[in-house]
Amino acid sequence: MKKLNFTLFLVLLIGSVAFAQQTSFTNANQSKPTKIKLTYTYNQGIPPNLYSDLRFQDDNNNNVLEAKEECRFTIAITNKGIGPAQEVTVSISDSCKDPAIIFLDNNKIIPIIYPGKTETVILRIYAGMDIRSADNKFTIKMVERDGFDCDPVARRLKTLQFQEPKLVVAGLEIIDACKECNTIKDDRKFQAGEMVMVKITVQNQGQNVSEGTNFLVNSKDPKIKIHSADTGNLGNLEIGESREIWIKMSANKQVDTKSNLPVLLTMKNKVGRGEVNNLQLPLALDQTPQKPEIQKITPIIDSIADQPPIWIFNPGRTTTNTGDVDDITQITPSATRRNNAVAIIIGVESYQYEFKAYYAENDANIIEEYCKTVLGIPSNNVKKFTSGDVIGSFYYNLFNPKYGKLKSLIEKGKTELFVFYSGHGVPSPDDTKVYFPPADGNFAGIEDSGFELGKFFDYLADLGAKNTLVFLDACFSGVSRASENHKPDNLGRGKGGVIIAPSYGQPWEKNPGLTLFTSSSTSQRSFSYDKSKTGLFTYYVCLGLKGKADIDGNNEITIDELSKYVSEQVKGSSKNLNGMQEPEIHGNQDFILVKY
Repeated sequence: MKKLNFTLFLVLLIGSVAFAQQTSFTNANQSKPTKIKLTYTYNQGIPPNLYSDLRFQDDNNNNVLEAKEECRFTIAITNKGIGPAQEVTVSISDSCKDPAIIFLDNNKIIPIIYPGKTETVILRIYAGMDIRSADNKFTIKMVERDGFDCDPVARRLKTLQFQEPKLVVAGLEIIDACKECNTIKDDRKFQAGEMVMVKITVQNQGQNVSEGTNFLVNSKDPKIKIHSADTGNLGNLEIGESREIWIKMSANKQVDTKSNLPVLLTMKNKVGRGEVNNLQLPLALDQTPQKPEIQKITPIIDSIADQPPIWIFNPGRTTTNTGDVDDITQITPSATRRNNAVAIIIGVESYQYEFKAYYAENDANIIEEYCKTVLGIPSNNVKKFTSGDVIGSFYYNLFNPKYGKLKSLIEKGKTELFVFYSGHGVPSPDDTKVYFPPADGNFAGIEDSGFELGKFFDYLADLGAKNTLVFLDACFSGVSRASENHKPDNLGRGKGGVIIAPSYGQPWEKNPGLTLFTSSSTSQRSFSYDKSKTGLFTYYVCLGLKGKADIDGNNEITIDELSKYVSEQVKGSSKNLNGMQEPEIHGNQDFILVKY
């Protein structure tokens, strides 16, 4: 008993958890062992000081939570205080409240974390078949029994609805001149009385693997017979992959119809999606069937996968998995609040007729979070548009001051407007004008399909915002964004010359509230940065907003400070990319962007 009391005394002295020992004894003649039950008795004493380190991983390591996939958050909590942390509950929730997101582990309890110790929990999440595509946010809370909580952490994570496979018949070929054929006429047509080989080319034109694909070919007319094996296993058909099905068949001379022969194909797979059920093959007598046409299928997942993770947390008390560059996705919330502000974010990466603007959509995703968390713009006033949105008359429908969507969001003389663009810029054939091209526009005819920069500035002036800040991570030299991994390509007409006296002049003089920040001068290329998977300009803009541009250390960042920091960093880094990129700033440079 003395030993037990002494132990309790020591535990209580350091403010940790004592335990009470409850013992029940059984008769010595009985076979049951002695039972000892341990229970924690929590005591509020010296407070702990909790820090966290988080790691995220999904099954295929592409940073997207897809249907039928599991992901894991590994949370390590360290107590750097002098008192124990007691009953720390770790929970996770998603902002979209998607019922198809299943939390396999939640509300895990760590009974005690002693000073200087680290305890780790893993929270698993499963995405069901009905998960929705969304920009979701998962928030992890670590709550201590006596209120000495660990700072919450949020992780932006794209979810992707189940992508269907789609099995199709790409075409047929008739082979009637072979040893196994009974040929009447060697013309690659199917005649009554012949036995021929038919090659059926099938393709998966969907956006998911067709797993365990089986086929069945059968005839509904006894006068048309299938002589070879009419069933088989095609295995897994990847996205865009094609396979061939060979069958031997004959038609006697009593066949009643020449067109639309009743030969049917069925293809099944494990998931029961995108299948073919009793599809009548395009077979006819005395006709040459359509040759196979294999479609080029670009997986949707390629455009959103492998983007750097966006974490939101207090950087002084939390760490996450990072790469070998400064992690601009670790975003520090500022004290800035702009309740009457609007942000328009445009990132166009994939163009229908031209080369990619690498990482432009990721630029948009990251800037979206900076607008909300750093610049203090309300979430419902931050509007992001990516490649699939920027088509046709998009720019006119958005910016036109008479009928554009932006008009209803602007209160003249009061609203602050932020516009961020990442993508290609294209000069006119005579190098006097420059354009924003839509994703479906032909650059060779940019004067017809593009949105001229001068008109863009005129529209902004007519919208009448109190202040307008424009960030352009694009070059207008006629050459695509290059990086260490991607060589530059000529765009459209392939000229890539220097712009001579742009017709838009100096729009900041006409519109005193306008500040224009461009990623390079008009004759230079703008680079992508492979290490951060962003534009080089965007990378340093974000680093500057995180605090590195606060030159005078007063916890405020002005346009002038950001300009000096970004210009110096981009200019230096572009030399390492075998080029020269010098950002330019025009307009009100005293404008305060951020207060911490």
